[in-house]
Amino acid sequence: MSHRHRLVTPCVLAIMLALFVAGCGGTSGGFTSREAAPAYDTYTTEESDATEDYALGAAASDDVAAKKADNGANDNSVIIRSAFVSLKSRDYDGALDAIRAVLDKAGAKQVSSNESGGYSRSITIDSRVDPKKLEQTVEELRKLDGCTVMSANISADDVTRTYNDTERRIEILNEQYEHYKKMLEEAETTEDILAISDRMYEVMAEIKSYTDSRDEMKHNADHSMLSVTLTEETTSGGAPSSPGSFAADAWEDSWGIFGQVIRSIVYLFIMLIPYLLIAAVIVGIVLIVRRRHPKSARKKKDAEATDNDPQTAQESLQAKRDDGPKPPL
Repeated sequence: MSHRHRLVTPCVLAIMLALFVAGCGGTSGGFTSREAAPAYDTYTTEESDATEDYALGAAASDDVAAKKADNGANDNSVIIRSAFVSLKSRDYDGALDAIRAVLDKAGAKQVSSNESGGYSRSITIDSRVDPKKLEQTVEELRKLDGCTVMSANISADDVTRTYNDTERRIEILNEQYEHYKKMLEEAETTEDILAISDRMYEVMAEIKSYTDSRDEMKHNADHSMLSVTLTEETTSGGAPSSPGSFAADAWEDSWGIFGQVIRSIVYLFIMLIPYLLIAAVIVGIVLIVRRRHPKSARKKKDAEATDNDPQTAQESLQAKRDDGPKPPL
């Protein structure tokens, strides 16, 4: 071995020994600082770890969802389906009965109903239907006799990824809550107890929010929304087939408008009943007061008239003087 090699070997060994000592010292220092850290710092560290776990879990769930989509496995899919159907019919009442019959057959649960009157009546019915029966129900509505389909569509929104991410976040928050619960039992200072308690309330609020969001997605996926709108068709937009049918349609429409006017008047009268009662009570009180004090009111009125008329006041004064005591003759 040459002289140069003899010098290099001890140098290399010395450098490796120095690196080993430095590594041991850094590990020992880190352990000491973590051992001396207070409880509040520990809870902050766990929170950051949970955030990293959620990021990893979300990425993993995304990969799982992508793989399921590639493999065609849709057993756990969460898809929100909805449909809208708009119909028009001259026989408004008959068409409405037929629509309700189709919805009842499908086992639909009505959520809301909004009907408007006037020259052309219209109604919108929102219902919840079994997703498996949605397409069939829409087809039956499209084929109703006497109805013209204005529009009809079915939409689907796949929220599987959002649903899975929400469930994963709920699991992580529950783990955080249990961790803070143990920390609260081991806390020794009031400051640590208050800090951990505040964080526990925040976690509980987040759990409630994400749970409500998850349940809403599940409910909408299990109960599809079906909105049906029916509009009454009038003769104003088309030419009559004959003068007789035109006159008959005009007569029928006139009675319909007359009925709407009568209903509007009755509705307005019912709305004004409280105000009319209050006005009647006030007028009755005024009449009773005037009947109890008619003379005083009349005298007061005459006195005011006399004071305002100078000639009448002079004549009244002269009459009082004439009626007064007279000197003996």
